Amino acid sequence: MKDDLRDSMKTTLVEALRLCATHARNDVLVAIKSAIETETSTIARDQLSCILNNMRMGIRNSLPYCQDTGSIHFFLRLGDGFPIRSGLPELLREVIQDATALIPLRPNTVDPVSEMNLSANLGNCIPDIDIILVPGDKLQVDVMLKGGGSENMSQLIMLPPLKALESLPSLIARIVVDAGGKPCPPIILGIGIGGSASSCMKMAKKSILRPLGRSNSRPELAELESKIHSRVNGLGIGTMGLGGDVTALAVHLESCPRHPASFPVGVIFQCYAHRHARITISPNGSCKIRDDFSNAF
Repeated sequence: MKDDLRDSMKTTLVEALRLCATHARNDVLVAIKSAIETETSTIARDQLSCILNNMRMGIRNSLPYCQDTGSIHFFLRLGDGFPIRSGLPELLREVIQDATALIPLRPNTVDPVSEMNLSANLGNCIPDIDIILVPGDKLQVDVMLKGGGSENMSQLIMLPPLKALESLPSLIARIVVDAGGKPCPPIILGIGIGGSASSCMKMAKKSILRPLGRSNSRPELAELESKIHSRVNGLGIGTMGLGGDVTALAVHLESCPRHPASFPVGVIFQCYAHRHARITISPNGSCKIRDDFSNAF
């Protein structure tokens, strides 16, 4: 029974990684097409059209539409009745090894001391796996491919609490200006406020998993997302940093309670490719990849 479940999971998760790398998400296609329609810069429109053409070729040829297939991040919601628990990290390592060879994915795991590329996208603490235990007998897997250019722009800022919230749009604007074209805009910004130094960064990264442009359910945060989005798009950085009206496709913000003496802010950049997928797995081996991907333009 467990062997059948493992086989089904591995097959589905490899396919999810293939879709992430080779098929643009529907919400990304809609956002980029909308950006082309509203963009006033000819250079930016040409760049956005090139992005769409790369995505089209990726779908047609089942090949990655960006050469940087990223580092791999898993976010798991594990039902306490799901049959496989402690064996999940090893299963995910096997998935990555298979996917790297089959899709293929670019080897992106370099030892920081020896400078040797470890070839299979694996290593100690790699892949990055976040597990939350939940009631039930199902497993939900969100997988994200995160490019190096956008990850390099990540920031943690510990603000003094006084007027921290009202200064947030200006702070984010300065961070985006400093990043310029390096994170491959148009970007998606994930922002976490509150919590601790580590939890606000995790919130920021997980906020990117939200459907593109879906506002925070808390009205004050939704308003802040909109304010930051407008501020960022008014900077004129544009697609690939070459100037234009659309620098960010979306801003996603999450919050949690903070210590009275602290106001942590975590900022995560996501590139235009915005590659992630959600898979739901039942204990009987039934696996479903959420229908977020486009097969045609």
